[in-house]
Order: sequence, then structure tokens, then C-alpha cells
Amino acid sequence: YGDHRDLHSFPTRRSSDLSLYPIDGRYCMFSCVDTVYLYDSRVKAIIHKTIVKAAFSACKDSKGVFWIGSWFGTLTGVDFEHNKNYTIPIHAPQFSIIGDCDGSLWIGTFGSGLMHITNQTMQNPKIEVFNKKGKSSTNINTNIVHHLYLDSKSNLWIGTCGDGLFKYNRNTKTFTNFTIANGLKSNIIESIISDKAGNIWFASKGLTKYDEKKKSFTHFTQSEDIPSCFMAKACAQSPDGKLFFCSSKGIIVFNPNTITVKSLPSIPALTGLRIKGSPIIAGYNYDGNGLYDKAITYTNKLSIPFAYNSFAIEFACLQFQDSQNLLYEYNLSGIDKGWIPSDATSRIANYSGLQPGSYILNVRVSNGDGQ
Repeated sequence: YGDHRDLHSFPTRRSSDLSLYPIDGRYCMFSCVDTVYLYDSRVKAIIHKTIVKAAFSACKDSKGVFWIGSWFGTLTGVDFEHNKNYTIPIHAPQFSIIGDCDGSLWIGTFGSGLMHITNQTMQNPKIEVFNKKGKSSTNINTNIVHHLYLDSKSNLWIGTCGDGLFKYNRNTKTFTNFTIANGLKSNIIESIISDKAGNIWFASKGLTKYDEKKKSFTHFTQSEDIPSCFMAKACAQSPDGKLFFCSSKGIIVFNPNTITVKSLPSIPALTGLRIKGSPIIAGYNYDGNGLYDKAITYTNKLSIPFAYNSFAIEFACLQFQDSQNLLYEYNLSGIDKGWIPSDATSRIANYSGLQPGSYILNVRVSNGDGQ
């Protein structure tokens, strides 16, 4: 172990032997093989070490006890100050651990979903489990949790592997789920953090900012030179507010106040009509009926006989740059109560069994931040 101009290193046989677990502004833990070390940045030294097999995550609770999760399913607590140790069988790998302000622990597992542990230093700690098997109204529909994050308002954010992003509100004791249907680029969330303005940032298929005030997502992808593959639990914030995310191409560092998307999308246009799966061409008759005589893009009104009240209308945004990252929504007035999401690949509004009447089809497109 040594240091050079505030750069500290711990020699190991292979870089893959070392795993780092940030604790707070002072401490961090790291594991090498089956030994876990506690590093104190104030004294710039390793001050403690303990043995935990296959360590996978770590945190410190409000009582000063350090908790270490393992791949083998056992949660280990170490009180270095009072020389006490605690063991809690979890029976699932603990992928992410975070200490709550009320003294409890939240555990994100690989296979058993989310766990909430209270009285963790007592003989019989209370363990509450939230996963796909649960029948409670406050349950979450996931079994694999990648990352947990507690924001400045004490809301718990849960990043999952395939089930999107969850937010837990402790006041209402309810979970809110965000998925592709709500505007995400992917339902796989690798890491979560917030900026100094309170916006939630997470790594997924690119980077995404969630503005809680506007209830909107802004996506940063390859158009902004952001890679699409990130490492789980690998994010941090510097004292000056810069955010750090670890990707497959290296560490991404940026100022959340200055990063912007490159351009706004153009106005969407209707591009096609299908009846019973068959495309309708302008000027041609369908079963003896001429539905419209010019391209649907330039048609303001369609008169469709009642016999053809099951149809599909195609639409697209006429731009080529970053078109795969556009988010589409459509709404048929009088039928749809809200906006129906459609990804950049399908772009089709399907309707069947419509009653006689007049309807207006609305289509809108955004780059993910409501614009």
C-alpha cells in the first residue's frame, strides 16, 4: 500500500481481484479475494479489515455498523468500534445495500427482489420482502435488483434487471413503477444517482435524466456521444456536482447543468393506412370504394365506410438523425383516455370495432424530455 500526490493504490495480483464499495464522504470499503478492507480518507489509510467470503456490496447504517453483502446469501455486520459482529441469513446474493435514515437497511437481491430489514442488530431482526411472489398492494414486480439509491427527500429508487425503475414513497408506503411504457429507453437499470438540483439520473440504454417537477425523461444516447452499455452500481458525484458513470468504453464525466440533447424532432406525419392488414394506396379502390385520392400524408380527412371500422394508421417523424431514439405517442379523440406510447420501430395506431362518428387522430413525438 502506498500513495503519491493523494493517489492511493493497493497492490493485487489482478485488477479483477479488487471490488470497491463507496460508503460515504469519508469511508469506502474494498474486497480482495475473501478479505474486506475499510479505508478512511481522513487519515488516508486502511484502518480495519475483516473476512467475508465473496463480498458483493457494502454500506454503513445510522449506528455506525458496516454491513457487507455476499454472493453466498449471508449478510454480515461489523461494528469495528465495539468489536461486535452480526450475521443475517438472506438466502440470496445481496447485489446492493443502503442504510436508511431511520436506521433500517434496504437490500437489493439477485433472485428474491427487495428486502427491508429493521432491528438488524437484534437477535431476531424483522425482514420484509417485496418481489413478484408477494400479494400485497405495496409489492413490486421484480426479483432482480441492480442498484438502490436514497435521494435527498428520502425517496428510495430501485433499479432492476428487466422490470424498469421503481420509486418508493415512505409517506404513502407505495411504489411507483417506470418502464418503457412510461418513456424509458430500456427496462434494465444499471445505476442511479441524483444531481444537486434533485433530478434523478440513471444508466440504462444510454443515460437518462428524470425531472420530478416536470415528470419527464431526457435521454442522452450515441447522438451525444454517450455509450449504450454501463456497469451496475458504478456511479458517483464529485463535490463540484459533476456526475460519473462507468461504461464499457470507460468513465463518463459531465456537468449535469450543461449537458443538452442535440436537436428537437420534427413534426410527425401520417404515412400509411391498412385495412384488414392490407395497405391502402392513394387513388386505388378497396372493394369498390375509393378511400382517398392523394397520399395520406397530405390528406386532412378520411371517410372510411363502417364495414371497414377496423384499421391501422402508420406514422413517422421525417428526420434521419437519431430517429431510433424518438418516442411516439398517439391518441384518438373520444376513444383513448390518454396518450398511447409507441416505440420508434412500430409507429402504428390500431383500432377495431369503432362506432359511426367523427374522430381526430393526434400523434406527437419527443426526444424523451417532453419536447
